[in-house]
Amino acid sequence: MSTEDFVLEGVDLSPAASGYPNLYQACMRLPAKAKQAMYAAASARTIRQGTWNGCAFNQAGWEIGNKMVDSYGAAASAFKCSLKVVQAFISAWDGLDVRGDEATTRLRETLEEVGLFNEPTRAIRIIRTVEWKSEQTKLVEAFKAEMEDENFSIDGLAEACDLLGV
Repeated sequence: MSTEDFVLEGVDLSPAASGYPNLYQACMRLPAKAKQAMYAAASARTIRQGTWNGCAFNQAGWEIGNKMVDSYGAAASAFKCSLKVVQAFISAWDGLDVRGDEATTRLRETLEEVGLFNEPTRAIRIIRTVEWKSEQTKLVEAFKAEMEDENFSIDGLAEACDLLGV
């Protein structure tokens, strides 16, 4: 590998991972325990949307022996993840364009695709910045560069310094 090659590991840049919040990204952020329990529940019965009774977290809770997963906090506690992760999943799950068995199948397939045993990866945010310089800063930098030149003429130096505020 040359120094010009750059390999980024553990980051999913596939088209399925873009467009947050979507089910794929929401599932990627789930802990392995939650993904496995949801997969088991989705393989056994239809997972409901728009309600805590029978939803993905509620049914996954039943799979691990917790029959009290009926709120964001309870889901976060049961699966040891943040409220933000729970909310993102529920938003994506409830926002699907399909319902019932079709949605349950999509959940199961998405969980398989992201990997049932993979722990969540950290998100990477890319920010592009542009350095802005005022005209005065540019002039001062040019003046300083010119002063470093050995052929620099000292004539008018005091006047130039006054004009540039140096």
